[in-house]
Amino acid sequence: MSKVTKQPISLPTLATIKQVAEHTGFCNRQIRRWIASGELQAIRFGRSLRVAENDLALFIATQKRS
Repeated sequence: MSKVTKQPISLPTLATIKQVAEHTGFCNRQIRRWIASGELQAIRFGRSLRVAENDLALFIATQKRS
């Protein structure tokens, strides 16, 4: 019988709307607007919204203008 080794999975860090607002310097309302428009991806847990660190980084990277 072979042993199955379980690899630890890497979970993304999830930030609250408030944490995203503090990080970006925008207000909570603007963060919610970006989520509602689909520009910023979010995960819903019941009534709470969380933004994955990777999704926030991608959103910021796509907002840069030359």
